[in-house]
Amino acid sequence: AARRVRSLLRTQMAALLAITQQQLEVQVEAALDGVASRLGRRLKDPAMPLPVQHALDTLVMALLPDIKQECWRWTDETFLPMLQSPHPGSPRALGLSPLRPSGSALAPRSPSPPPPHTP
Repeated sequence: AARRVRSLLRTQMAALLAITQQQLEVQVEAALDGVASRLGRRLKDPAMPLPVQHALDTLVMALLPDIKQECWRWTDETFLPMLQSPHPGSPRALGLSPLRPSGSALAPRSPSPPPPHTP
């Protein structure tokens, strides 16, 4: 009976993590896309030549994937310690980032190197 309860709890936890990942992806992606759009509009001046305006749009769109990846890394490092299981044999390193190769919140992930120390 105890094994069945543990199995049921694991299944429920996996479902909750999947729902959390999906909702987090939608909200963070929408927020970052909105920020990129506002940034592009703020950087432009009506007096700018069109090629310069297009170059600014291209620059913002070129930087956006790296910014999103960094936001996901920060999200994983900030929120995942709360999801880590103290039980032996359970997954230790989870990730919510959709940009990771595995794309799954339940897939093991190698730890990131610590950030460089700044004096």
